[in-house]
Amino acid sequence: MVMLATSSVEKSTGVYRDSSHPSGRDTGQIQDEKDADFYFYLGYDYNESGKYKEAIESFKRVIRINPDNAEAQFNLGLAYINMNYRNSALVQYEILKSLNTEYANELLDIIYST
Repeated sequence: MVMLATSSVEKSTGVYRDSSHPSGRDTGQIQDEKDADFYFYLGYDYNESGKYKEAIESFKRVIRINPDNAEAQFNLGLAYINMNYRNSALVQYEILKSLNTEYANELLDIIYST
């Protein structure tokens, strides 16, 4: 299994609090970016632990926040491969071709090597 990021949920959860906001959370674009980071690392950890359905949902949340996140698109493709959803992985390849050709080519290689 190939993954791009290495971090754990435990490491990432402490980063998402801001004592300047009454709820302890940022708002607006900054919060969206932090949420995207959180769900990216959560998806990574799910994929690493074999919880592929949960990984897929986490990476989809990242992509809803930032559709141009090539790492999330790539890792979603890997999660699909881990679930044996080759057609869905190929859709991710098509998306990646316009975002990051290196990731796209790597994903395509993995799709056809499994």
